[in-house]
Amino acid sequence: MPYALALLAALASLVGCAPLASTVAGRLPATGLGEPAPPLALTDVRTGEPLDLAAFEGRAVLLNAWATWCAPCRAEMPALDSLQRERPDRLAVVFVSDEPPELLRAWLADQPTAGVYAHASLEEFVGPYAAVRGARPVSFVIDASGVLRERIVGAETAGVFRQRLDALP
Repeated sequence: MPYALALLAALASLVGCAPLASTVAGRLPATGLGEPAPPLALTDVRTGEPLDLAAFEGRAVLLNAWATWCAPCRAEMPALDSLQRERPDRLAVVFVSDEPPELLRAWLADQPTAGVYAHASLEEFVGPYAAVRGARPVSFVIDASGVLRERIVGAETAGVFRQRLDALP
């Protein structure tokens, strides 16, 4: 019986992440792509300080919507971490979650990851970035001049992200 409950819990966590990523991606409006990235009210999870995407001007930004409960999100993190370590002067990986900052800080205490971890309310994030409520991970590629170039629904590999970043103007 405990095995069946564990299996059911694992399957339920996958359902909440990026269900049928290609189907979900097809329903997302392309509004905003090719335009300046919308402002986003973020709070740095580690410091509690306000964080503005403009602080990363001159570097590409990979904005990643994730959650501690999302298995594909956690599986994708090493790829994003390696990209941040490879390109510290050219890239800012910003992980954004709507979970309580205290929970995020506790989770981060055990994670040796690079990148910036930020909190934003779901309402703040869903509107400007046309993210799908509950679909995670979702990543947004913003070029060094602040233009929103791409939306990626679902977990990807370091190679795919690297290819997308290398294609930026």
